[in-house]
Amino acid sequence: MRSPLLTAGAVAATAVLLSGCGALQVRTAEGPGAPIGVGVAPTAGPTPTPTETGPQLPQGYTEHRIDFGGECPIPVVIAVPEDWEATLKPGAFQQLLPQDQSLGREGPTINVNCREAFLDKTAIDLVNSQERFSFTEPGSEIVAERKGQLGNGYSWGFQAELAPTEILAGGHPQVMYGAEIGYSYEGKLYQVSYHASSLREDAEGLAMLRDAADHVEVDGLPVTMPRWVV
Repeated sequence: MRSPLLTAGAVAATAVLLSGCGALQVRTAEGPGAPIGVGVAPTAGPTPTPTETGPQLPQGYTEHRIDFGGECPIPVVIAVPEDWEATLKPGAFQQLLPQDQSLGREGPTINVNCREAFLDKTAIDLVNSQERFSFTEPGSEIVAERKGQLGNGYSWGFQAELAPTEILAGGHPQVMYGAEIGYSYEGKLYQVSYHASSLREDAEGLAMLRDAADHVEVDGLPVTMPRWVV
């Protein structure tokens, strides 16, 4: 006689094997001497809910696919507030600003850049190089960071306080939420840079950028960011 536990286990195993067809129904008969039956329904059940790949987009934000104008083949999608717009023609460097913020005026800004890497041989080497040579001016500090594998590449997400003398600070103390990514695509290594920054005293603008920076995708994969320090 078969053990009831073994029989139930066999049913469960069969369910796992057949569940990929999306059409499994399991029926059991527990009367005296009645065998346990497994029936396959002729039609598929409801479509399963897709697994989320990253944080949900906040209300008031929209996805924006970066248009590199053919200079970078890697798909990059970011989140921006709905009233933001790209300010430059398609190309390797893209900048996004609020619609009412003129170029050159200090305020929240998102810059995205993509270029082929020439000096570094691997994605990890590229990211480590960027970390080594970034934010080295006196008064600059990395206050949060997180590294990790990203598909065919490697990423470094960070939050940094920039001294006015940093080349990316434009002469003013700034806070930046960013990521440096080394990514192999179609046999080549690329560097993707994401920089979202504003003045250190711009609490409203920085809150807006934190929400945006949690939603950066490279080749369909969400970049893992650190927990932001407020």
